[in-house]
Amino acid sequence: MADARFVPGAVVAERYRIVALLGRGGMGEVYRADDLTLGTRVALKFLPPELAADEDYRERFLDEVRLARQVSHPNICRVHDVGETASSDGARLLFLSMEYVAGEDLASLLRRIGRLPQEKANEIARQICLGVAAAHDQGILHRDLKPGNVLIDGDGRARVADFGLAAAAQTLRGAAARVGTPAYMAPEQLAGREVSAASDVFSLGLVLFELYTGKPAYRAKTLEDLQRQHQETDPTPSTVLEDIHPAADATIKRCLARDPKERPRNAREVAMSLPGGDPLAAALAAGETPSLELIAASGRPGTLRPAAALALVAVIVSCLAFIAWFETHAQVVELIAPELPIDVLEHRAREFARSAGYETNGGDSARGMWLSVPTELNQDADPARWQRLRDPALAALRFWYRYSPGKLVPTVEDGRVRASDPPIDRRGMLLVGLGQDGRLTSFRAVPPATARTQPVCDFAVAFAAAGLTASGLTEREPTFVPPGPATVLRTWAGKHAACEADVQVDAAAFGSALTWFQVTVTPRIKERIAAPTSQLPQRILEISAAVFSLVVLVGGIWLGAKNLAQGRGDRRTATRVALTLFTLSMACWLLRADHVAEIGTEMRMLVRQMGPALWASLLAGLLFLAIEPTARRAWPEKMIAWSRLLTGQFRDPLIGRAVLVGMACAFAMMAIALGDWYVAAWMTGREPHPSILYADNLVGTRHVLAGMLWAPVDGGLATLIAVFLLALLRWLVKKPALVASALVALLLARMPYIVMTELPTVDLLFRIPQALLVAYCLIGPGALALFVMVTTLNLMAGTSLAPNFDAWWSTSTLLVYGALAALITFGWVTSVGRGNRAA
Repeated sequence: MADARFVPGAVVAERYRIVALLGRGGMGEVYRADDLTLGTRVALKFLPPELAADEDYRERFLDEVRLARQVSHPNICRVHDVGETASSDGARLLFLSMEYVAGEDLASLLRRIGRLPQEKANEIARQICLGVAAAHDQGILHRDLKPGNVLIDGDGRARVADFGLAAAAQTLRGAAARVGTPAYMAPEQLAGREVSAASDVFSLGLVLFELYTGKPAYRAKTLEDLQRQHQETDPTPSTVLEDIHPAADATIKRCLARDPKERPRNAREVAMSLPGGDPLAAALAAGETPSLELIAASGRPGTLRPAAALALVAVIVSCLAFIAWFETHAQVVELIAPELPIDVLEHRAREFARSAGYETNGGDSARGMWLSVPTELNQDADPARWQRLRDPALAALRFWYRYSPGKLVPTVEDGRVRASDPPIDRRGMLLVGLGQDGRLTSFRAVPPATARTQPVCDFAVAFAAAGLTASGLTEREPTFVPPGPATVLRTWAGKHAACEADVQVDAAAFGSALTWFQVTVTPRIKERIAAPTSQLPQRILEISAAVFSLVVLVGGIWLGAKNLAQGRGDRRTATRVALTLFTLSMACWLLRADHVAEIGTEMRMLVRQMGPALWASLLAGLLFLAIEPTARRAWPEKMIAWSRLLTGQFRDPLIGRAVLVGMACAFAMMAIALGDWYVAAWMTGREPHPSILYADNLVGTRHVLAGMLWAPVDGGLATLIAVFLLALLRWLVKKPALVASALVALLLARMPYIVMTELPTVDLLFRIPQALLVAYCLIGPGALALFVMVTTLNLMAGTSLAPNFDAWWSTSTLLVYGALAALITFGWVTSVGRGNRAA
């Protein structure tokens, strides 16, 4: 071109030697040049002088270039740098250096050949969509998408160019919105109302219209005529090309909808809607790690037929009925059947403390419960051994009450006052322990300042509260050392009058003030179960635990460092994961902690809890960065539902499907474990250990809710580790069958026991289908189904599921049933109620 601003051979900015003018448009001139510093070919785009002289535009332009440099994708022509020089007339010229693509632009190609064959058009269209989507992922809008800005390189691959004139993905209005080529602008952009990602989708539709048909969608000579056509016409590719694929025709027509809300949500949705659209496969073929959004946009809708959803619900309900029946007969709290509610036990504890001469008013107090199942019963061969838990003398379920004249401020991070925290080391502090029937089992106190060494305590009050008499026992030489001050030590031992057990009572006093009282009941065993002769199974478990931890730790650090170095880590989602964990951790603390009405003390407790919560959330974020990008590369099709959840598509049918499948697997896994329990009982003639609950769930609703909040946190961490193992095995083994087998073997080695009996071989046989269920969730429906399965198991763990709703301890049961019902309802409504019917 004779009127080019620069002639071949001219050196710009003392670095670039002009080779030739490539093109000229309303937004400037483009030259091919040699980078004399790096020895590479580049393309230089010079902005019109009037734009370069505008200081506001100049600053905005530099900001936009900084963003554009972050976009790296095989279907994008990268922006390298920005520079400035002066023309021969002294005007300031601002230019971009970009990747030079040897080939021709799509506009030139279409002018030369008319239109592309449909198969090639499908391929080029998907590549353009992936390039635009990659820019949107980085918060970049193109604003000037047209055939002239799509380059076709020597390999026939599309490269979206001219991202140097893009804008940050925020709503722009007025003159800033109208930057670009009017013929390829969306109606709202052309009118200066706004420009958004939906505007780029409209421009993408215009490019695709021309790509498939060889003709522009609008043929206007003036701006007014173009705006009129936008309002009055609805371009349809099939009116120009009759044999166009219906999917391509419908997709392009949606892109060209006048209302931005009626267009596809993003460029990936456009790619998925095109014939044979699989942007996930295209991304993997291009050697890139697919983004979370790309994975979320991939795959099937996931909607279940009502019959399939009903079958899953039937599995859940039938297994829950079996579990509830089992819990009625084998849940430890149902066996113990405590009659006295926790408020009554607290009242009795206060009464005893006052009878022992201690004050329980005006200070601070706390309470709790714990299970104290005698280990001797595990070694008893009696078939009815666990029925002995009903005996109140054994005090298998115990209540404790703490009192302090001052504030009870625990030293542990979670802010829970426990029986031993804070230490009982101030005058007037006391601890009262009661059995399930309200009998005294333990007492510890620091005598008040008014205590005197005379007269000597006779311990009659304590014996009466414990339901014992000293006369029925033999006094022995004391061998214990009380933790507090004492002037008198006494020990009695003998047969328990109320049950087949031995009892020992240790007591101490400071003069007349009782300071220590401990009742130890040891059940008698008529026939002891033989101890296992080999420790090999235990050694195998210990070794496998060490190897497992080492693999996860070393592999996670190595893959995490590699992902971060290659820029494949999804930092935004990792931050959301970390913040979610931190929020849930602090919410659990707020519910579980024993708060005090002092700002200073409460703030110290808050800061103390924030430390481990921040540390745990940081580790979770780093673990996510280390694991999730690798999984996206190794097995992305198994993370589609998980990715849709992380991207906020909570009502997606695939999420509902994953919820129902995960819950069905969790309940089936629990039912299999209980089947192991019954088989072991049948083979040995005695019942294995009963089901254990978390005693904190008996204390109050806040503890139950805190445990329910923590269930998804634990489920998320377990899922991340499982996905990491799957990706690592996929990388090491390659063959799917071997990957699945190795995963099942690892799960068998490290999967925690739901039920463990005296028969290791039988336990192993029942653990195999449990491991298969876990592997199925991960390899089949995917990571979200596994997350739901682990979360459901956590919800059920430690809670009595026996439908004994009249019992005073049924609060946790009702809350868990409510949570499970809510999950089932959500899974049903979400998976059945939307989208096309799927198998």
